[in-house]
This record gives sequence, structure tokens and C-alpha cells, in this order.
Amino acid sequence: MRLWLLTGSYMAAPAHSEPTAPPLGTTPPAGCPRRLWPGGFRPLWSNDPSRGRWRSFLRRVGLGVFLGLLASGRPADAPIPIERDYTVRTWRKEHGLPDNRVLSLLVARDGFLWVGTRAGAARFDGHKFEIWGHPTHAAFTNDTCRALAEGPDGRLWVATDEGVVVLGERPEWPLFTRGSSDPAAVSPSGPVAFRNVLATLQGRVLAGCENGLWVGGDTNGWPSRALADGLARVTITRLLQTADEAVWAGTDRQLYRLAPGANVWEPQFAEGAASETHYIHSLAAGGDNTVFVIRGNWPQRTGWLYRRTATAWQQVSDLELFNAGEALCLAAGAGGGVWFSETPFRLGWWRDGEHRSYSLDGVLNADDRVLCLAEDGDQNLWLGTESGGLYCLQRRRVATLTARDGLPHANTWALLEAADGAFWVGTDGGLARFQNGTVRTFVEDTGLANPRVRALAEDAQGRVWIGTGAGLNVWNGTRLDAVRFEGPWFRTKIRCLLRARDDAMWVGTAQGLHRLRNGESRSWFPEDGLPHEDVRVILEARDGGIWLGTHGGGLAHLHGDGFERFDERQGLSSPRVWALTEDEDGWLWIGTDRGLNCLREGRISPVTTAQGLPDNLVNSLILDPDGWFWIGHDSGIYRVRRADVAAVVTGRQTALDAVVYDESDGLVRLETNGQISQPAVLRRRDGRVAFATVAGVALFDPRRLPDLTNGPPARIERLVAGNVPLFTAHPGAPTNGLEHAALLAVPNADRHVAISFTAPNFRSGEKTRFRYRLLGLNAEWVEAGLTRVATYAHLAPGDYTFEVVAANAQGYWSATPARIAFRIEPRLFERAGVQLTTALALAGAAGWIIRWRQREARRFQQLEHAASLARERERMSRDLHDGLGSCLTEISLLSCQGETAGWPATAGSTFQALARRSGEALEALRELIWANNPKADNLGALLARAGDQVDRMLTTARIRARFDLPADPPMIAVGPVFRRQVLLALREAVNNAVRHAQARQVTLRATPGPRQLVIEVTDDGVGFQPGAATHAARAAPGLGLHSMRQRIESLGGGFELHSAPGAGTRVIFRLPLPHA
Repeated sequence: MRLWLLTGSYMAAPAHSEPTAPPLGTTPPAGCPRRLWPGGFRPLWSNDPSRGRWRSFLRRVGLGVFLGLLASGRPADAPIPIERDYTVRTWRKEHGLPDNRVLSLLVARDGFLWVGTRAGAARFDGHKFEIWGHPTHAAFTNDTCRALAEGPDGRLWVATDEGVVVLGERPEWPLFTRGSSDPAAVSPSGPVAFRNVLATLQGRVLAGCENGLWVGGDTNGWPSRALADGLARVTITRLLQTADEAVWAGTDRQLYRLAPGANVWEPQFAEGAASETHYIHSLAAGGDNTVFVIRGNWPQRTGWLYRRTATAWQQVSDLELFNAGEALCLAAGAGGGVWFSETPFRLGWWRDGEHRSYSLDGVLNADDRVLCLAEDGDQNLWLGTESGGLYCLQRRRVATLTARDGLPHANTWALLEAADGAFWVGTDGGLARFQNGTVRTFVEDTGLANPRVRALAEDAQGRVWIGTGAGLNVWNGTRLDAVRFEGPWFRTKIRCLLRARDDAMWVGTAQGLHRLRNGESRSWFPEDGLPHEDVRVILEARDGGIWLGTHGGGLAHLHGDGFERFDERQGLSSPRVWALTEDEDGWLWIGTDRGLNCLREGRISPVTTAQGLPDNLVNSLILDPDGWFWIGHDSGIYRVRRADVAAVVTGRQTALDAVVYDESDGLVRLETNGQISQPAVLRRRDGRVAFATVAGVALFDPRRLPDLTNGPPARIERLVAGNVPLFTAHPGAPTNGLEHAALLAVPNADRHVAISFTAPNFRSGEKTRFRYRLLGLNAEWVEAGLTRVATYAHLAPGDYTFEVVAANAQGYWSATPARIAFRIEPRLFERAGVQLTTALALAGAAGWIIRWRQREARRFQQLEHAASLARERERMSRDLHDGLGSCLTEISLLSCQGETAGWPATAGSTFQALARRSGEALEALRELIWANNPKADNLGALLARAGDQVDRMLTTARIRARFDLPADPPMIAVGPVFRRQVLLALREAVNNAVRHAQARQVTLRATPGPRQLVIEVTDDGVGFQPGAATHAARAAPGLGLHSMRQRIESLGGGFELHSAPGAGTRVIFRLPLPHA
């Protein structure tokens, strides 16, 4: 039925009732209100004088005619609620968005979403926003980002209210602003406010404003007006480049095309008198160089959608579009389709002639509207709004049966697919049967015992058994009957139903276990051995055994009339068992509130979150033919490979990965049912897996899973050493990070390296998991979980390559890792040359120390030996002095007595000779004792002894003696051999002066130096010819000169003889001395 409304000034009908648009170039009637009101009406007649005939017609015909029109026509198609096909997520300032007014959107080639706001541009990865703007980025003199564009090199161009800013590897810098090289780029009142920007494939940048088009490029300076002359003094509304490299420019009057290589802008629409109907609201590029455009009236914010094919322009839809106060927006979609705003609260989708309208009522605020659109590679639709922030519409990838599809209540509990193909759903509000496109519901008024349906089963006759919160029903195909047997249990809560292979119907209730067969019943209660009266799940095993899960009594196995119980004492993780299933190997899998358990060969092994399950709670459990367990719990649905769980159970692996599904995959609500109902999960004949949830039935098709099989691409954001950032990702940066970076050591800091990474993932981005490794340190992957930074401390010098991969919520990993290579430069002491030099120096020092220690050891041994010899010499000296010295003294005294005793002359001379020789022997003994005395082993003792010896000899010979000896000689150790040889040689020299020189004076001079001792013996005697004396000494080796020379040279010294007839004689001993 078409509804017509008669008002005081015009007549209106629903927007879809008259699908016509005004001809191109026509002018809207003066005073005409908006053609599409928020309520969905559009004017058909207005106050335009040209339409006076219609007003006359209305007056003549009257109200009755219009009432007759109420019965004609067809209703307009109602828009689809957006939440039926899409999940909606929202980000606002409290989530990190710079501002709730989103002016522009761009999906970059590296997967990030860029958002332009009044508070700067933000890069979004699904987890956090990273913001570029003033004052952290000096290029932004104004933070209002009207438009975003990505260049061929990946750099980002931002149109602001005070110029264009480029973000890239080089420092950000503004273009077309105050101070630009072209003064015309600045309006007289201040910087240019740009509304759109385009980076072309040819390397040019086009920026549009109310004063026309500005063009620039890296090769010809900034800016250039070469291509802008044709679009001067017009308002540039939109810019676009298609795959054929043609550039499109929308203005407030016309749409222009610049062909590749051309310099002339070609208008696309015929010029008409009403140029305001040529206002270009938005542009988008479809496949095969198709261009979509919304063209219409700017003052009234209306427009129509057109498409340009290879031959001509076509009006895609006759629906008049309207956006109160703002331009209409477009976004290219998958498969050549296009998204567009229809009204402030409606979105349109068009592809290949198919047009769908989606209502945003209940999603946007009443005073909000869509300002911009963008679709990413995963077909997520992004909406930028005026005041509500950023929205993401994600297509529901999980089908759901809800109240809109005929369920009597959204909270579903039990599922059944009957033999006739009917799909039964038990809910809190009754029972629903879906078959052949129709839905039939059963409630209390139709005979249902209770609207809370908790259990369903089908018997061999095709009858459907229905367990409710207060009794049992059976549907026989035509009517609903109540099952009444003796006992109170049939009026209690029915938890589960099982048709056994022997056609018995097992019934688990809140008050015991019951079996119905051939019209008879049998019951088991705790007094009969049932572990707990509340039976939650029943399973018939392959061998015909009946297994029960209870609420508090654990697992029970019915043997005949008795039960075998399994609980915590046998290893069960919890006594509350809510789900059971058996696999082909006969392993029994048990779902509890504390994990999944496996019973095999009489032994129970639990698997929990510690091994990788997303949650310990198991509400429902089923195994599909592909070997996947499907598990529902209170926080979602997941699947896990049976082989992985078995490997954990048998100890062949320690952890497993699960594929998790949540709202981002299309679940209306996360919570599933099953704790008090069976079956809460079902595998249908077409392969789909159905879950009973609190918001309807969720249906998964294993052949077309909602998984995003392409793992999110990992991206490296920054590398920091100490507090110094060495690498920061920027628009246009290689997706694999930096190839090589010299990591310079920070003075007085350890080598602490922190690498931040992320992955653009807009479906459950907060659940993105990472693993990384540092080649050069360890080739093993490190499971980082949700952590997005890796830190290393005290890295050794060398080359390293960091790799990171990311996984989405379904467990799919990045195809290739993101990499960044860097080098730890060695410190000075870590360089190879320095280390080699240091090693050689240390080796030399070690050798020197070893040799020094060896010398010291030998010296110590020598000192010990010398000390021992000194002690022995001292002992011998005492023995000689006390023994032989006493005897010689006694002999000398006796000789003197004999000489004076009056003996004959011959005897007297004998006694005299004996006394003389004994005196000489005694003197020789004294010298020997002195020579062996260790206390005399020094230069001072030697010189003192020499002086005493020379003085006695010269006094006896009555020759005057003169001494030139040091008063304080250095303390230099000299050995006994040295002392004895020097004294004997000195005695010989003095003896020669006494016997042969006829001298009156003999001088003894000793001059000790640092390394040498010089002893001179000089007389003033008759002298002699040194040559003759030397020859005589060689001919007669017994002469004294030869003896003196030998003694001195044996000590390593030198002997000199200086003499001349009548000039006296000088004998010089040059003796080496040890170190002081």
C-alpha cells in the first residue's frame, strides 16, 4: 500500500514510491524543501508556480480522491538494520582517538588505517592510535586534517586548514602554506585551507581548495600551476586517480577528467543553467576504471549516484540521497561495489545492479551523521562521524537464528535436527520448529508443559521428546502430548534426553536418572548408587555402556544395576560434568567447569588453560569429522584439533593452539548454554555446527569458516638503544623494517635494546599474538603472547637480525616475518686490533712475570744458598779461630820463650825462625777467617781491611803511607772470593813497592763508582821499564806482576801498569761491582 500525505503546501509520498530523478541540468523549484526528509518522505508537489495546476486539481477533486489513492501502489522496501549483517565497534576519545569528529579516512597499503580529525592525523592498527600533529610534529601548523592521500612511495599527504603536510622518511614539511615559493598559494587573508589532496602515480601532488587546484611535484618545485590553470577560481570538492592514470577533479559546478599525458581538463556533464545541480559530493574508483560519483545540489545537500563505464555515464539509482548539512560520501567496496550515504542514518550498497539499504538507527546518536567512508582489505567498513567517533562495521561471518527469524525467545538451550529435516530449537519462551522456510512455535497455550525447554530427542518412530522445566512432552507429528508416569520426577526439571540403540529413552533430571522402555519406567536415585541426583548429560558409548555427567558427583558409568564413579580421586578436574563425547578410538572426552578431561584405558587426564585452552569452562562439546573439537563456554566458542589435545594428554606435547570466535566474527553474544540442557551443540546433516547461545543459535560451516586465514602482517615500529631511538617507522617505510642500522654504544650505558612492533588487525586486534627471535643471539622463537615489545640487555658486539610474526585470534600467522637488522659496534677495547694488541701485551707481561718469578725464585734460592754458605763460613771461621788459631798462638808464644831461654845459638835461630813462621801462619789464618766471615761481604769492609793491611806493611817497612779512601763507601755486597783476590793482588802491589821501588811514600787510592771500583797503588820509587818487566813476567810466570794480572782478570776486571825509570810506579785495578 502506498501512503500519501496531504499537507498545506505540498504532497509527499514515501521515498521509493516514485523512483525518478530530475533531468540533468534542471533547477530545483524555488523554496522547495529537502527532497528526502529524515522520516523518509520526499515532496512531489511544492509551491513552485509552475505547478499551480496541481493545486487547482487538488482543490477541485478534494480529499475523497486522495483517500481513494490509499489503496493503490506497493510499499517501499524497508532498510535492513545494520546489526543484522554487521557487528559494530566504536572508538572515541576515551579509546585514544584524537577527536570524536572524524573528517577523513584512508586505508594504507601497509594495512594501517589513517584517521583525520580536528586534533591531528592518527594511525590505527586495531589496538592503539599513534597521533601526528602539533606540537609533537612541527610541520603541523594546524591540526584539522581534512583529507588524506598515500603516494606511490608510501608517503602520506595531509590536507589541513593551513596547508598540506607530507609524512615520510624525510622530516615532515608543509606545502602550499605561508612562506611557499609561490605567493599565489597563499590567500590574502592567510594560509590556504585545503579540502582534498591527491598524490598521483606520476609523482605529482594535487591539492584542492576554494580558490582552485594547486599542483606540485618533486621535480619541478613547489608549487607549480602548470596543470591547475583550467581549474582556477573554482571550489575543488574531490580528487581521484583511476588505474588508467587519469585524474578526476570534482568541483562545485562540474566533474573534470585529465587524460594521461594531456593538459586539458574535460568536463563530464553538459553545462546547464542550474549549475548547482552539478555539485560533486564524492568520487570513488571501482573495477575496470569505473568511476562512481554522487552529483547533486549543494545548498540542499541532495544528490544522485552515477557510474561511468567505458562508454557513458549511467544513473545507478534513482534514489535521491540526502545528508543534512554535510556532503554525501562514497567508498569503493569489494568486487567493484560501492558504499554511499543515503541519509544521515542510512547507508547504501550497490554492486552489479544489486542495491541494499542499511539503517543506522540505534547505532548513531540522534544528532550524528556520517562524514566519510572507507573499506579495508578484510571488507571492514569504516565510518567517520560528526560527533560519535570512529565506527567499524564487520560483516557477520557466523550465521545466527534469532527472534527476527521466528524464535519465541532469544535465549536458546536445546537443539535437534529430526529425521524429516526439521530443525528444533528449545528456548526460554517455548519451542520452535524450522522446516521448509516456515517456523512453528510451541508454547504453553499449545500444550507445552513449560516454556523453558531444556532437552530434545527423537525416538525410532520419529516422535520428538521435549524436556522442559516442569515435565515431559512428545510431539507425534500432529499434536503435542504430555507424558505422565507415576512418580514426581516427570514434573521436575528435565536436564537431558537420550534415545539408546535399544529404543529406550533415558531421562536425566534434577531428581535422578530414569529409563522409559515399552511403557515401563525404571529410576535410579542416590540411594541406588547414583553419585548425584542432578544428572546433566547422558551418553551411550560404542560398547553400549551408559555414561552420566552429574552436577557434583562427577562421572558415572552404569554397569547393570550399579555405578562406577570417577571424580577428583581418579584425576577428574571437577565433579561438575556438563558435556560428554566419544571419539573413534573409544576415548571418552569429559567437559567440566574446570577443564576438558580424557578417559582412556581407565585413566583420566585433564587439559586446562595451562595447556592452552582459552577457558576452563566447557558448556558444550562436539567432535566434527575433520578432527576438530568445537567447544562452547561463557566467553565464546572455540575449536581445537583433537590430535593436539591427544598429544597433550599423552605427553607428546605440552601446549596447544585454539581458534577462538567472538563478536568480531559475528557472534551476537559470547555466552553459550549447555550446563543444564542437552544437546546444546549439534552437528547438522549439512555439516554446520550449531550452538545454543543466550542470543539465538550460532551456526558455523566448517567448509566456509569465518577464519581470517591470512595472518596479520607484523610491522616493526621502533628500535631504541638505551634512551636513543635509532629507528622509527614512518609512512612509506619498508614493511620489513630497516635493512642495516649501526647501533652505536651509548657512553656509560649498557647495551639495552628495545624493539617495538605491532600488526594491523581490525578483528580482535587486542588479541593479536606475537612471537619473535634475534638471529645472532638465538634462533629459537620466543612466544611473546600479547606483548608488543622485545628487550635485550648487554648484547655482545656483532650483527643481529630481529624477526617478528603475528597471529590473529584464529591462530593464523604472518606469511613472512618483519625484520630489522642492526649492528652492535664494539667499544675501543672490544675491537679486534685492540684485543690482539692487548692479548700480545698480556702474553708479554705474563712471560715477563714468569721470567721475573723464575729469577726471583733463583735469587731466593741463591740467597738461601748464600745464607747457608755464610752460616757455614761463619762456623768454619769460629772453628779456625778457636782451634787452629789457638794452636798457632801457642806455638808462637813457646817459640818466643825458647828464644829467650838461653839455648845455643843454633837453637835460638831456630826458635826465632819458628816464631816468625808461626806469626806469618797466624796472620794468614786471620786473613782466611776474615775472608770467610759473611759479615765482611761488603765494599766498606773490604776497603777498611785493605787500608789496615797496607798500613801494617808500610809501617813495618818504614815507608810513609798515604790513603785516599771514601769515608762513606756505598753498601755494595761483594763475595769472599772477590775480597780475597783483591786483597792478595793489593798485597802483591804494595810488596813490590816495598821490595823493589826504594820508595819513600806509597799512596793507596780507592774510587768506587756506580758499576766499577778503581784501586790505585802509587809509589815514588825508582821506577822501571814496563815492557821489560812484562817480558820478564811472561818468561817467569812466578813473578808478582803476572799473579796480580791473573787475580784481577779472574774477577772480570782490568789491570794497568804505569812506570818509567826514575818516575815511580802506578798500579791500577779496575774491578766490576754488582748493583747496590
